[in-house]
Amino acid sequence: MRGVRPWLAFAITAALLGAAASWRNGTISRNTTTTKTTAKLVLLSAPRSGSTLLVEMLRAPASDACPRTHDDVLMHGEPFHAGQEKGDSTFHASDLRASAKDGFAGNVSVRDDVFGRRRSRPGELLDAIAATASTRAPVVGFKLFSKHLEWENLPVFLEWATHVVLLQRSNALEQYISICLAQKSNVWATYADSARVKVRELDVAISPELFEAWRDHEAAFAAYARRAVASLDADDRPALLELWYEADLCAPERRRGALAKVERFLGVPGGRFRHDAPHLPVKQHAHNVFESVSNWAAVANSTAGAPYATATSCSSRRRLADDTADAAAARKKHLKELQGHHCKEGGPGWL
Repeated sequence: MRGVRPWLAFAITAALLGAAASWRNGTISRNTTTTKTTAKLVLLSAPRSGSTLLVEMLRAPASDACPRTHDDVLMHGEPFHAGQEKGDSTFHASDLRASAKDGFAGNVSVRDDVFGRRRSRPGELLDAIAATASTRAPVVGFKLFSKHLEWENLPVFLEWATHVVLLQRSNALEQYISICLAQKSNVWATYADSARVKVRELDVAISPELFEAWRDHEAAFAAYARRAVASLDADDRPALLELWYEADLCAPERRRGALAKVERFLGVPGGRFRHDAPHLPVKQHAHNVFESVSNWAAVANSTAGAPYATATSCSSRRRLADDTADAAAARKKHLKELQGHHCKEGGPGWL
């Protein structure tokens, strides 16, 4: 596990050993109540990676008559979201079942007791999701973040799934800053008919140490997921497709190809999804998010030479070219630095 912090290496080893113990004790169910004809999709991802966009594209029919539903795919949001401490307004509430974006699609409902045990006994909710889908659509799925589960329970999800999409963002720093901005504004998705949060109206202070902890954690989870899939017996192993935000989702012209990949992967008819449906979320930040970091000099110094130290082609479409304007913005950020929002993602209690 070269390059992974010792505490992360320990966590991954413990998770694998815990999963092995669970298999021996028979506590991980290898089958659910769903029929063999239902494909079960788990979208493994992280916040600000394009996961909401992909979910909404999989909900988009070829017609505008019935948006957010699809005959081929019943795509849920974040049913395993665990929430944060009560009163923490920077994250979603725990119960997202009624959320149009992150809740259950197709008016699906599950029992309160099953939903309440989703972290300690995820297999129960997985069985409920599969049971409601068996008569509705050939494919049922949802998205899952690393903080939605105890890592040792990941094999429960992988054995339930027939298909896994691993969606990542190659520029970890842009992703982290975007998370911090969303925490400050409490706006996690923007749509064409809603007010866009102007990135220049926000500023955040970034801790290089917390960023590195978050970066290593997410990279370790993705690596653990790949190994966990590969370790399953061939009969239980889900098919795996890897997508990248920058290559597949960040620009409209790339989404058509991404949808074609997903259609082939899931075995559904081509052309049934729309990459340009009117209800899809739009890019939230039109400018380079690096410009919203109040202590950018310290962050730039810490990340110098890293592949994510420069903005990607998707986010560098428009920058300030006027030296005077740049200087004024720098002075403004310097004055705000002490009172700016200090991002806590990656720090104590963030999982």
